[in-house]
Amino acid sequence: MINRKLLEKARSGLILVNTARGALIENVDFVEDQLRSGHLAGVGLDVLPDEPPSSHPLFDAWREQTSWLRGRLVLTPHNAFFSDSSMYECRFAAAETARLFLEEQIHRNKITG
Repeated sequence: MINRKLLEKARSGLILVNTARGALIENVDFVEDQLRSGHLAGVGLDVLPDEPPSSHPLFDAWREQTSWLRGRLVLTPHNAFFSDSSMYECRFAAAETARLFLEEQIHRNKITG
């Protein structure tokens, strides 16, 4: 869905964030080009087109904290959701599902065939 052609049509200064599926972004070659040119102001990726990621100049520049990229690329390996509040919500939802079943015989996550 997100490729060079789409980004070239987008307004300059865009911040691209993908936390859904890595395959939404065709590849990181054009992302690197758009960052280097300044067309993209920043990029945040919790997922990548190829996982585990292969060697790529963009990832190398991120690891080396090169000046042209510093503060403009955020990579979080499938853990952007991980916070104290998200862990609380996960535990609360599990406990509520158990309570509904034990006290009210409600099968909230029942799968029927």
